[in-house]
Amino acid sequence: MDLEGGPKSFLMILANAPLVKGALTSDQKNQIIRAFGEAGVFDAALALMEETYAQLLSYLDAVRQREGAANIKVLEAFLSSVHFQPGPDDNYYARVLA
Repeated sequence: MDLEGGPKSFLMILANAPLVKGALTSDQKNQIIRAFGEAGVFDAALALMEETYAQLLSYLDAVRQREGAANIKVLEAFLSSVHFQPGPDDNYYARVLA
């Protein structure tokens, strides 16, 4: 999906390889995915997302520790809902290689 996001999408920024905006064929997308995978872009993206999520959790914990802190159950639920947990179908690089 990120390849449809335009020339400044998350993966393209991490790859330092903006793409020309426009429709791509399946073969073109597969070539991009293969190149990004070989360059470690997907691993870098997942690591950055996990680091950022861990930082958010540490901020949440700091708020939780404050005396008289507001009820943050809604924020906790939101953060839990946005945590990306990749499944087997999310590994586009492995699927392209298969």
